[in-house]
Amino acid sequence: MDASPTDARIRECTTAGFWRNEHLDAYLDRWATTPADKVAVVDEQGRYTWAALARTVVRVAHGLRAHGIEQRSVVSCHLPNWSEFALVLLAAARLGAPHLSGERAPVHAGPARPSLG
Repeated sequence: MDASPTDARIRECTTAGFWRNEHLDAYLDRWATTPADKVAVVDEQGRYTWAALARTVVRVAHGLRAHGIEQRSVVSCHLPNWSEFALVLLAAARLGAPHLSGERAPVHAGPARPSLG
């Protein structure tokens, strides 16, 4: 099943102001400066403000890049629904690397070879 929005749906949501022509990391950068001290993520491990989340995402992105992840690399991980999952997803977005995870990840990834263990 293709979950991609149609051109008409994209125009509708953009016109209504729901979507901007920005990537996820641009939203994070804006939120990190606007309500920087407000809580963005809470889980059993703790909580992140928007500013702390943005700083940590940058560090995770640097770590992924140091391990060879770059734009158009496909990042897949199997993590519980904790803040670490959000950090990996946002760091991959910052690098321009699509994030693929969940039960169907092996089906979509096909014969992928992991870069990181």
